[in-house]
Amino acid sequence: NRSDAMSHYGVARDLLAAINVREKTNFKLVQPSYNTPTYTSDEPIKIEVADTEKCPKYTGVTVEGISIKESPDWLKNYLLTIGLTPKNNVVDITNFVCHGLGHPLHAFDADKITSKTVKVQTLKEGTPFTSLDGVERKLSENDLMICNGDEPMCIAGVFGGLNSGVSENTKSIFLEAAYFNTVAVRKTAKRHALNTDASFRYERGIDPNQTQLAAEVALSLILELAGGKIVSNYQSVGYKTIENFTVEYNLDRGNKLIGAELSETEIENILNELDITVTNKQGKDWVLSVNPYRVDVQREADVVEEILRIYGYNNIPMPQKLQLTISGKRKPEPFEYRKKISEILNAKGLTETMSNSLTSVAYGNENAVAMLNPLSSDLGILRTDLLFSLLQSAQYNSNRQRTSLQIFEIGKTYEKQEEGYQETEKLGILMTGSLNEFSWQAETVNVDFFNIK
Repeated sequence: NRSDAMSHYGVARDLLAAINVREKTNFKLVQPSYNTPTYTSDEPIKIEVADTEKCPKYTGVTVEGISIKESPDWLKNYLLTIGLTPKNNVVDITNFVCHGLGHPLHAFDADKITSKTVKVQTLKEGTPFTSLDGVERKLSENDLMICNGDEPMCIAGVFGGLNSGVSENTKSIFLEAAYFNTVAVRKTAKRHALNTDASFRYERGIDPNQTQLAAEVALSLILELAGGKIVSNYQSVGYKTIENFTVEYNLDRGNKLIGAELSETEIENILNELDITVTNKQGKDWVLSVNPYRVDVQREADVVEEILRIYGYNNIPMPQKLQLTISGKRKPEPFEYRKKISEILNAKGLTETMSNSLTSVAYGNENAVAMLNPLSSDLGILRTDLLFSLLQSAQYNSNRQRTSLQIFEIGKTYEKQEEGYQETEKLGILMTGSLNEFSWQAETVNVDFFNIK
């Protein structure tokens, strides 16, 4: 789930740090070798970015005269090994680079970009768009789109379109390598219930300074396996590079969190192996420069986690003794109340049930909390009461000739209030039918309100 390790290159980078620190070796990380493409000065397809907040950087290259065909066995075997189905040489190359370097790419059929302009923008609320899976979706005004002029071709960072992708008839492609805002991609993916390899990485944050490397590795492979020639320069719209994060780190606080006394040399060695540079030292207070591909490392506690990963959690010594302070009687925790109530009701012959917090829209009220992407209308809201869950259990049992029932449930209900959302834990008890099992030895007694009271 770490964005900086969602690739073979990223995992190798972390393994290198651990091996060099623990084995006292001096291995180096080698970037993939590729033939640097030769660009021209032409720009047959232009790039315009209207929303630079959602798309801080967008790059593209046009390649003409390619041949779409089956990938060679070595490439197909690589993809099959990680559970991907080979499609064709160009699509396989973009998937290969995505999983190899952790940077998603997308190839468009350049001949279908009839406006000769790729626009990165949002469109009007409700604009129809048919995605690669053949489903027509209604776009939100907040969905970032890659467009042929003003016609949508692709949901940025999430899913391609049905009519703009590479097919067996494609002769020219426009290769996209971009960096999209993580929050924007995540909201769009959730809104449309889409989860792709690209969105999974964009949502968590890819390396913002790796777009050109990913594009050039892919271009090198495309020219080798699909032929063709590059007929544009390397177009880049947006920032050139993103600066490193600056984090303040105190050695004493760090060692206290770690639970061991690591020396300054050990800590600095680990940080250097992780591409984290010490830019300033003032006694125990250090200033660190963190590479932006480590998007999660922006606080002192995050740096401690990084040091511990490489140093090894198992290498932290366990204390020889534990000091405990005996205090007065404490207030029971909520779970202890729940456990006690369950034990009492179980002893009285009641059975505990557990039901889904999601329930039918028909069981709600004006304060019900609705789901943004419900799986069905039967699971459209969070329950506002335990009553309907208990009644559903009673109905289910009654339909199967179990008319005598004594059940209870302890669970949360949910409502919207003026000040926000409110969760309330409740106890629900339901008794129906007879109090005792049918027997010739005793008279059957039906339950009533006083049994629950």
